[in-house]
Amino acid sequence: LKAFLLKDPKRLRRWADSVMSVSLHGFGSLYLAVFLDSYGAFMVLPLLPFIALSLQASPFEVGLMQASYCFTQTVGTVLLGAVSDRVGRRRVLIVTLFFCSVSLLAFGLSSSMWQLILFRSLHGLFASTVSVCEAIIADGLDPERRAPAMATVMSAFGLGLVLGPGTGGLLAPLGFPAVCFAASGMTLANAAWAWWQLPGPGSAAGGEGPAAGAPDAAGAARGEGGRGGALASLGQAAALVRSSPDLAILYVMTLVQTMAFGAFMGLCPLFLHDVYGIGGSLMGFMFAAAGITMVVCQASVTGIAVTGVGELGSILLGSTVRVLMMAVFALVVSPAVPWVAFLVLVAAASAIDPCMASMVATAASDKNRGAVLGVYQALRSLGECLGPLWAGAWYEASPTGPFLGSAAVAALGGG
Repeated sequence: LKAFLLKDPKRLRRWADSVMSVSLHGFGSLYLAVFLDSYGAFMVLPLLPFIALSLQASPFEVGLMQASYCFTQTVGTVLLGAVSDRVGRRRVLIVTLFFCSVSLLAFGLSSSMWQLILFRSLHGLFASTVSVCEAIIADGLDPERRAPAMATVMSAFGLGLVLGPGTGGLLAPLGFPAVCFAASGMTLANAAWAWWQLPGPGSAAGGEGPAAGAPDAAGAARGEGGRGGALASLGQAAALVRSSPDLAILYVMTLVQTMAFGAFMGLCPLFLHDVYGIGGSLMGFMFAAAGITMVVCQASVTGIAVTGVGELGSILLGSTVRVLMMAVFALVVSPAVPWVAFLVLVAAASAIDPCMASMVATAASDKNRGAVLGVYQALRSLGECLGPLWAGAWYEASPTGPFLGSAAVAALGGG
């Protein structure tokens, strides 16, 4: 680090200036929308395995409940990303937040396992806030400033990860419905905030001007108005994958990495309960500590890694750390391991996710960036869907097996 700073001590200053510049050009309300959405969603996350177990669910059914959310998120993110190219980012963002609120409310009223799976699936269908916000940012910024902006989005997401699980842990003694109702109210407030605060048509930050593919005169001049719609955007994204080997490789890496991380996170609460006796409240505070780590690392580690080894180097570095820590989590039983594993894995993600999103956005054009980022987020959701399914089936035979398998899969994704 000393050699790096002596070589060019102004690099980190330029990175900080980029982040501040992004924040001051109409994106502050966007970051707040991401924060509020993750805050509401993460309030219920640490308690999900325990409410499922209270309904006599098997480990596979716990994994299925987690996977159902990710599967429908896969479908919803692709479709809504393409639709946002057609009708505008802001409209899509507000509608998805509203229906997320409704599904969380219904989730809290569930009294059977099939209801939990149904309403968890509906929540996933409309959980596309991050991909839409990333598309808005990509529309309004040049490639050099996108990585800091994507890192700020993930920091806002991480701040929700800090406060959401902790709040859920505090509300846990009041019962699972109380946590869901609070999360639903927070998400509904987020929809109202987005409607009131996010810039409207014609603003870069609003995502409803020509860059977002709205059907106006400029869009018609580019062939967007009324002729392609969402399917055209998806077709353009597919054509770009065929013509861009780099984008195809990024997509494959995204799918494999998130499948490994999804398997780990989907069964981690169950493993911690069975091996360490950790319950819902303490689990919430562990997630909160991980969120703090995410915010700190997104504000510091990401900038150092990108300016030092580049975006691709940051991805490879984070992947290596992820593999090693997953193996330690499975093989070493110690009270300190769960805390260290959570914190280090989140730090590794801070070196992977913003850089991956930035590289994908750079490979897209203004006309189809929403669809391209939608496919990227959908592959993340698909990986998070497939991971808990095979991990849940494996867990019944060997509790440590899914975590060693996650390490092996992550190694493939990093290579």
